[in-house]
Amino acid sequence: MILTQLLLYTVATGVCGNVAYSRRQQVADVCPRVLDQVTASFDATMKLLVALLGGAALERGSRP
Repeated sequence: MILTQLLLYTVATGVCGNVAYSRRQQVADVCPRVLDQVTASFDATMKLLVALLGGAALERGSRP
């Protein structure tokens, strides 16, 4: 799930970058919110990974 989401945003950013390069425009002009969405997605993914690692550490610490 996480890898699929990151792959999707990577492809979208690449497409926007290619279109912007071919039109000689800024990426923000071609895809105005793509960078914000990538940043928000990355932040959410990192928070999820930290939560999962924290839960695994708590579970491992509670075993006798």
